[in-house]
Formats: sequence, C-alpha cells, structure tokens
Amino acid sequence: MPVLNRETYDAETQTIEATLRGDTRIVPCSYYRYEDGREDYVARGFTGRYRTGSKAWPATLYNRSAPGKAPYEFPVFGRDDRASNFQKMSALHFAENESA
Repeated sequence: MPVLNRETYDAETQTIEATLRGDTRIVPCSYYRYEDGREDYVARGFTGRYRTGSKAWPATLYNRSAPGKAPYEFPVFGRDDRASNFQKMSALHFAENESA
C-alpha cells in the first residue's frame, strides 16, 4: 500500500498526505513531470533508522510513475545500501519535529 496519497497533493501549499503504519500526516512535497511522461512526487518530513545504529537520517520518499507502469515508492536516506535483505521502507518514520 503506498505511503503517499497522490490525490491529496496540494500544489499551492506543496504538501501531500502520507500514512505510515496507520498514522496519517501532511508533509512537504514537490511534484515533477518530465517530458517523457514520468512523474515524481518527492516528499520530505521523514527519518530513516538502521537497526544496527542509533542515528536517525533525514529521509526523502519518492513516489514515481512512468507511462504504462504502476507507480512505486522508494525512500532515500543514509548510505547507498542496496542489500536485498534490508528493506528501507520498514525503517521509515515521520520526523518528530517536522511540520508542514
């Protein structure tokens, strides 16, 4: 289930509704549409935390779509860790002090 609700994007305030584990909040978001038809919703207001460390990294969540393909989401934070056994989506949390 997607975290970002594309239908709630507000271009005037540049915010979007996000739901993580049943908690729904309004977070800052930018929207990009490319000439080839791809679309990105780029939301901020998240942190990511690795299980093995205590540091909370600022995180960005991308909701990306391309013509003829289903939208997909992926978070970006910390190191570039592409290990298949680590799922960054499960390490994503709302930033406690973030307000939209």
